[in-house]
Amino acid sequence: MALGAIMGIGAAVGGIMGFAGQSSKNRQAKSAAKRQNKYNKAVYEFQYGDVDDDEIGGEALRQYEFAVEGLEITKRNNENNLQFQEYQSIQRYNYDMGIRQYEYNQAVRAYDQSVSRALQQQSFNELAEKAALVDQDRLYHEQLIDLSLDETQTLLNYGAAAAGVGLKNVQPGLQQLDQHSNKGLQL
Repeated sequence: MALGAIMGIGAAVGGIMGFAGQSSKNRQAKSAAKRQNKYNKAVYEFQYGDVDDDEIGGEALRQYEFAVEGLEITKRNNENNLQFQEYQSIQRYNYDMGIRQYEYNQAVRAYDQSVSRALQQQSFNELAEKAALVDQDRLYHEQLIDLSLDETQTLLNYGAAAAGVGLKNVQPGLQQLDQHSNKGLQL
């Protein structure tokens, strides 16, 4: 019996010791859970702000504000890029219009020069035509004068020839007359 009592006492002491060990483990678990909760609350407050506040805060608010600021920067950059591209487009348009105007002015100048040359050539052609007509009239006049002279010469030749025939007929009489007058002088 004594052994049974000893065992009963030993079991009671072991139970008390087990209870004390279990109580210590529970306290350690509660302490660890409390520390974990405190850490989780600190992390949550860092991430999202005060637990009791409905508004977002902490790192999430900073990330949100950073994203908003990044979006604003992106909008400004896009607007600046669009303005730059528009400026370049306007500048390119004005440059192209300047080139177009220059080419148009060159074409107009070439056309005006062509018209001027054509009018000048037309004036030269008119002068050449008038000179040719004057030369042609002069040649015609010279041909008429030549024909007139030929006709006059022909008439003179004819007259001379006709007179020559008459002279031939008259000459023997003149020779006789000359001979008579020479004889008379000799006497």
